[in-house]
Amino acid sequence: MEATEQRATGALSEPSADEALATLRGSFRRRLNDEQARLANLAASLRTTEEPALVYGDIAVFAHRLRGAALVFEFTDVGDAAKWLELGAARAVQEAQSPIHRLAVVSLMRDVSTKIGLSAEPVEALAC
Repeated sequence: MEATEQRATGALSEPSADEALATLRGSFRRRLNDEQARLANLAASLRTTEEPALVYGDIAVFAHRLRGAALVFEFTDVGDAAKWLELGAARAVQEAQSPIHRLAVVSLMRDVSTKIGLSAEPVEALAC
């Protein structure tokens, strides 16, 4: 009964569903900075690896996870860009030595970086 009285007086107020979602969206937005760093690390790995198929696989997994989270938190542009990166990277796994697939994945990585709202600079060096 005490908790009921506290709710009635406003002492125990829980956020509304909209407020809770807004808080989670804000947390996800901050998490995108970490995702940008992960994307930069994947770009660096792609640049230096002798096993591009493995890196393309990591990129596909990264993009899949990013896409799911982005869509849950209503970051549609990020989710859509991640979808294409996932599909491109999955295809590149099969054609790991193809320069065309590499350029396509680099372009898609750049697009994801831009949609996140941060600089595409970490993946720019791969275009060469």
